[in-house]
Amino acid sequence: MRVLHVINNLDGGGAERLLSQLLPMLHKNGCEVQVLLLYRSQHATPFYQTIESAGIRIHRLKYSVGSILLTPWAVNRFVRNHHLDAIHFHLFPGLYIAGMLTQLIHTPVLYTEHGTDNRRQRFAILRLIDLWMYNSLNKVVAISDEVHDALIRKGCKSSAIMTIKNGIKIPQGIVAKTNSPKVLGMAGRFEYPKDQATVIRAVAMLKQPVRLLLAGTGSQLETCRKLAESLGIQDKVTFVGFVNDIYLFYSELDIHIFSSAHEGFGLTAAESMAAALPNIVSDIPALKSIVGNSGLVFNIGDHVDLAQKIDYLLNDNELFKSYSANAVTRAKSFDIQHTAKGYEELYQSI
Repeated sequence: MRVLHVINNLDGGGAERLLSQLLPMLHKNGCEVQVLLLYRSQHATPFYQTIESAGIRIHRLKYSVGSILLTPWAVNRFVRNHHLDAIHFHLFPGLYIAGMLTQLIHTPVLYTEHGTDNRRQRFAILRLIDLWMYNSLNKVVAISDEVHDALIRKGCKSSAIMTIKNGIKIPQGIVAKTNSPKVLGMAGRFEYPKDQATVIRAVAMLKQPVRLLLAGTGSQLETCRKLAESLGIQDKVTFVGFVNDIYLFYSELDIHIFSSAHEGFGLTAAESMAAALPNIVSDIPALKSIVGNSGLVFNIGDHVDLAQKIDYLLNDNELFKSYSANAVTRAKSFDIQHTAKGYEELYQSI
């Protein structure tokens, strides 16, 4: 089976991390996988290197695309020259490109929906365009039950949706934490819907001596840096940038916080749990279903509530130990082996 995965770039993000772990597994299991990048990407990113080192060919469009309307024809030309069995898109504007591409070729076109919501849903005309694009595809993959339900609410045909839950690589030798928690952290891009600003404001309210480590890059990074300075906690907050080894980052933390307006899955929550970290997450279905009995939930965007939940966990060491042990056990259910099997079954069915 020759499958082309199409994504904007491999610079960073949950979808990109998923592909860097998933595609080498599919390739090893006999699926001939290739990757096409729609936009310019930093050649030496860890995600890029991981995929390339697995023997997977990575292509780029040969010219800069100035309009979304031109991209389907560019992808169509690429597909015709490479004799593919399926084309699998990820992320916006991949949805629109995929939908238009179905009008040009007979090769099955697939799309993985990684989120439950997007800003396009605020506008009626864009909701209709999204729906037309979804229903033009041969199959839409939902990365969680919450994403599946969101697709149904948008009007997608249930027969076209297949749920393949996201997964993570489970590290070996991780044991529950027994120390007193002092270091907080969050991993995620500094872009909406992630909400590091709420975490910074919460830390500013804490009276206990703690450190906050924030991993990631993005357009809101400088805004968050200035917020920490304005609150007088710049000495407590460290912006560590893009992290090559995410589990090395988690090893420096005692508690992971995931503040977000909405999520399709919540990859970093699952990863941090595999590193034995209790989580404090936003009150959204995807994150609550992942964390379960290994953490606490706070109201979305409510830094006062978050500060109270942090303080509660910092002051109850037995609860901290219990959540840490539960996290290690619960994370095993998100093994990426299950995800790979789901994608293999999908490709065999088309």
